[in-house]
Amino acid sequence: MSDKHTRIIETAMKLFSQKGYHSTSIQEIAENSGIAKGSIYNYFSSKEHLFMSIFKHYHDRLFSKFSQVEEDRSLSGRDMFIEQLHIQFQQFLSQKDFIHMQMRQQIIQVNDEIRNYMFKVRAEMFNWYCQRIRQIYGEKVDPFTFDLATILSGILREYMFYIIVEEKQIDLKQLAHYAVDRLDDIVKGLTPDSTPLLNSDIMDNYIHVQDYQKRKASTQLMAILHEMKEIAHKAALDSKKKEKVLSSIEALKEELKNDMETPKFVVVESLLLFLQHLDISQFKQPLKEFSKVLNSYFNK
Repeated sequence: MSDKHTRIIETAMKLFSQKGYHSTSIQEIAENSGIAKGSIYNYFSSKEHLFMSIFKHYHDRLFSKFSQVEEDRSLSGRDMFIEQLHIQFQQFLSQKDFIHMQMRQQIIQVNDEIRNYMFKVRAEMFNWYCQRIRQIYGEKVDPFTFDLATILSGILREYMFYIIVEEKQIDLKQLAHYAVDRLDDIVKGLTPDSTPLLNSDIMDNYIHVQDYQKRKASTQLMAILHEMKEIAHKAALDSKKKEKVLSSIEALKEELKNDMETPKFVVVESLLLFLQHLDISQFKQPLKEFSKVLNSYFNK
């Protein structure tokens, strides 16, 4: 990551924390970072993209620190997990104002793009909890892993709310020990008669988050293409132009249907560009939405 990229992210996070997401403009971020507004758009296509990049920046840094802890072979699996939770709490606290701003403004509701990205981050953390719980407690907890990860997540969220929002003074290292001690108690209390509440069917969208989001994207993209087909049939177009439009829409549908996992973006982009050049005013918004969904879900 370049120095400019990092400077923009850090400046944006500071301003979002101070003024709120909605009250902060790209122009203000440019002025405070000392980087031209046009240059910011070279790194981030929109304010939403910039906001999500802040999460990715700190999410990646958090898991990098987790990996460093795992290199310490002197730690048991349990002690390693406690240290990683401690690091997670420190990271949250270092972003205290930013996290408080999210809670206060319910930023997750801004749009589908942010909401889906936030779900992906949440699912990745949930799967990491599940992995660490299995490593510590072994096969005996396999049926209860999802419940244990959910309980742990709830414990951590509530205590961090006390610390970040209500500014209660709680020792972070002690909290990490306390959370794992409570997991120990729950695991000890499991009996042959115990029945889990959560299973792989219920938690499928968390376990296979990328597949789930791509299936969702497929549905959205096909719905947009169907809308465009209906528009084309109703629009006052000459027969040749209508034929070109409908053929392009069908080609897009086939390309996405045949290879939804890795659609050929060169082909898709060429078809989208062709439809844009036809300059049909009713297509402006559907094409914009199509490109947004495609870019968001398939990490183009």
